Formats: sequence, C-alpha cells, structure tokens
Amino acid sequence: MKESGLKQDTLLDTAGAHPSQHDDNNYHDPDSALPLLLTPKETESISWTDLPNKSQLLILSLCRFSDSLSNLFLLPYLFSLVRSAVSPSSTPSLAAGNDDIVTYYTSISTTALVSTYSGILVAGFPLTQLLASFLPWRKHGERLPIIWSLAISAVASLAFGLSRSFWALSFWRMVMGLASGNEGMLRSMAGKFAGREKKCRDKAYHILSMASNLGMVAGLAMGGLLAEPVKAFPGLFGTKGALNWNGSEEGVRWMVEYPFALPSVVNTMLIGVVAAVAAGWLRETTPEQDQAEDGTGYLPQRSYILLSNTSTILSFHRTEKPTPISSILSALTTRTLPPLMSSFLLTLHTSAFTFILPLHISTPSSPYSPLLSNSFHSLVPTLFRFTGGLSLSPLVISLYLSLFGLLGLLFRGFIYPRWQNRLSTVGLFELSLAIFPFVYLVTPYLSLFPWGHQDTTEGCAEIIMKWIALGVVIGGQTLAMTMAVPSAEILLAESASSEEGVQEKVRVVGNMVTSLASVVGPVVGGVVYAKGVREGVVGTAWWFYLAVVAIATAVWCVCFQGRVYEEPVDEEKR
Repeated sequence: MKESGLKQDTLLDTAGAHPSQHDDNNYHDPDSALPLLLTPKETESISWTDLPNKSQLLILSLCRFSDSLSNLFLLPYLFSLVRSAVSPSSTPSLAAGNDDIVTYYTSISTTALVSTYSGILVAGFPLTQLLASFLPWRKHGERLPIIWSLAISAVASLAFGLSRSFWALSFWRMVMGLASGNEGMLRSMAGKFAGREKKCRDKAYHILSMASNLGMVAGLAMGGLLAEPVKAFPGLFGTKGALNWNGSEEGVRWMVEYPFALPSVVNTMLIGVVAAVAAGWLRETTPEQDQAEDGTGYLPQRSYILLSNTSTILSFHRTEKPTPISSILSALTTRTLPPLMSSFLLTLHTSAFTFILPLHISTPSSPYSPLLSNSFHSLVPTLFRFTGGLSLSPLVISLYLSLFGLLGLLFRGFIYPRWQNRLSTVGLFELSLAIFPFVYLVTPYLSLFPWGHQDTTEGCAEIIMKWIALGVVIGGQTLAMTMAVPSAEILLAESASSEEGVQEKVRVVGNMVTSLASVVGPVVGGVVYAKGVREGVVGTAWWFYLAVVAIATAVWCVCFQGRVYEEPVDEEKR
C-alpha cells in the first residue's frame, strides 16, 4: 500500500513532461515509503561499496526498517482486533454459513461499530506523529533521540499487544506514533555519514527508502501470519501443539488469552534488537554537521502507514523544528496551490482506501449471494443495495497485501522510470487519476461472490474468478498509486521557484497538507463505511466517498493544475 503523500524521494531531473530546471536543489526525501528513482547517469558511478561509513548507514537502514514494520503490522487483523475489543461477546466468526437471516443481521451493528472505531484507532497514529513533529528532537543531539524513540516504541508495541480494551489500544497506538519521531534525524544522519558529494547522499537516501519499503511488506506479512496463532498453527500452539508444553486443552494459554499479542511481541523483540545495535554502535554526528548539505535538519518528515502503494498505505509527516508561519505562508502562491490541493485530495482517498480495504475484506460475508443456489430470500442483493464483506482471515489478507506491496515496489523501481520517459510525468499522473474511480466503483461488487459460505455450489471456475477479481482490484490500486505518488511529488516540486529556500518551504507545506489528509481520510472512511453497513448498502463508502473524491481530484487536476505550467516558474512574483 502509499501512500500517497508528498515524500519527495524522486529526483526531479528524471525525464518527464516538465523537466526540472533545478540542479543542486533536487526535491527528494529518503524517508519516503517508496523507492528513490535515480537516473542511470547518477547511479552508474556509485554503489554500496563506494559509500563511506557503510556500517552507520546499515544501522540507520535497520532503524528505518523497524519503524515501517511496526507501523503496518496491524492492518491485516485490524477488524478482528477491534471487534474483540469493542464487542468481546460477539461470535468469533460472524460469516454466515446457513440461511439464518437473524444470526447474520444481528452482527451488522457490531460490524458498523467496529468500522467506526477502527478508523479512530488508525488515525490516532498519524495524529500523534503530526503533534510529535513539533518537538525539539535535536536538542539532545541525534543519536540519543533515535535510541530513546526505538525503546519507547518497543515498550508501547508490547503494551499494545497485551491491551484488551479499545481505549487502551488507542492510547498505546498513539504512544507508538508519538515515539516515531526519529525519521527526520535518520535522514539527516544519513546525509552526513554519506559525505558532501551529492551522488553519495542520494544513494544513501535510496537505501533508506528501500529499507522502508521492505519493512512495510514485512509488516503486512508478519501481522496476518502471527495473529491468532492457535487457530493459524494448531500443530505448534494448539491442543496437541509442539509448543503447548503445559498441555492446555485450548492451546498455549497466553496465546489463547491474548490472541493478537504475538505480532506485537515479535515486533517488540525486533525493535529491541535494533535499539541495542544503535546504542552500541551508532555514532553521534559532529556539531559541525548539524545541518546536512540539503537542509534536512529543518524538514518535516513522514512515516507511511500506507499499504505498499495499496498501499499504500497510511503515511504521516512530522517536523523536527517548526517552520515560522510567515515562512510557510510565503510558499502559498498561485502556482503551488493547485498541486497542493491535488496532493490533499489524492492523499484523502488513497489513505482511506488503505484502511477501508482490509476492513471490507475482513467484514463477514452475507448469507445471500446471487451466485449461490440458496439465494431465494427476499433480501437477495440488487444492483446497488447489498451488504457483507469477504470474510477473509488475517493470514490471507496479509499474503495478498504484502504480495501486491512487493509488486508495487518492483514496479516503482524498474518500470515507472520507463513509463515516465514515454508518457511524461503529467501523463502518468492523469492516467492514474483515471484508474482510481474505476477501482472504487467495482470494489464493493466483490461482496457478491460467495465468500466463506459452507452451502455453496460454486465450481472451480467461480473460485478462480473471484480471486482474480480481488487481484484486479488490489492490483489496479497498486498500479495507480505507484504512478500517482511520485508524479504528484515531482509536479509539486516543479511548481516551486528555483530561488534558494523556496522548495523547502513548499515541501513543508506539502507535508502538512498530506499529513492532515492522512488523518482525516481513515476517520471519515470508517464513519461512512459503518453508515453503509447499517443501511444495507456496503458500497456507500466506495461510491459516495472514495469515488467522489477521486473524481474530484481528477477534475481539479485537469481543469486547474495544468495551468501551473503555462508560465515559467521564475517569472512568478512571490
């Protein structure tokens, strides 16, 4: 799942419709959840072995990997976790396997409640990250804040896994977000350890970006794989499991009492190891290096919760040192406002998709499907009025999301540059904007397939068809996100003047705008999705929220953003 967001990790002088006129002020961000695109000219003469301080860069990459890992492992089992917290007496599996309409529709209120609370839980992380961005992290150097943030994040992750109430989950989730204030320093330290040569710094930033992406994919896989281990791996943790040393009839006792704790425990262990490595071997940067060559010491940063590009998944910004209001307002011009609005709208619906998709495919399926022979009831689905989800387990969800996240990573690194050369940056951006509404319009119809039904007459063809349909939806979103995110970054950067400091101001404002959208998107999405579930129209959030915002984004970009490039950048008065 990305993320969307304005994480400028893409070099602006890659080929496109509007090539950058800025040489040393190229707009990029190593903390992006997406891989850095480097032109062949810049990468052919630099490799990992050519970089100085390789051990320090490796430690920073481990820190970046663990941060992304801890941010996304929750998504695959989010629905099950929140359901157990807000309605612990509900049936463990709400998917109806018979024609008992009362049994199924009794769960609707629970599903709607879970949807609303899930949006709040997801939004708490980026919200506290945004608040933490204004803390004076660099007051005590850079090494100690990184170590302490990792330590606090490890403790909060363990407490999160052992929490049973929703408010306890929310509190520790926000603590994790509050402790995730080290990305700006990771970026700054990477630039300093890489040296003054620009191509070395770019390579270091690229390595951090790759570590972030790998952490996201690993987090998605880990969350679903380790959630409810007694059910997922009865041979290890079940009644007769090899690790059930106490011989409990239900399985390993603590895993039965805390079925969603294992992902948090493993995450805590991994963060603890990274924190120990950083404490033992990470060096402090010298006072003379307080400001990296590219000014990273004063830039807001972002950690993406997004799901690959499904990604995409949920990214949030934070600043190390607040930029004065007057300086921020000076970045708002007639050239920068259109791409800023585009970025806000883009992040608004992509961050909501990243949250709603796992929620929807976890939602219990309806007992009545037009593809089943038992669907003779008066409440059989119609073209627009139907309900239910896909009833997929956290394990299946994690495998699907991590797989497409990996494909998105490969696409961004190897295919996007070629398409950019052929179609231009603007062309790719507009193509992605045409894909989003299509994905949102067709996604709810996945519920019409017979997911999780026991009384089913579907054959091999129907089974293959429904899984292909799910793959088309997730793959389409991944493709669109992969094209939209870097293109939006480049277009925003190119709307800024080449004057010294202007691009940094625009970047600050862009981070704030997309960070706000990353908070609002999941909250509103959860409320609208819950409303649709209650009304028996599960497509409400997809058709009247995501699709509408996606269409509005496309209209805005076509009608207004294209005018940004009609005049030279440097002729605009600021």
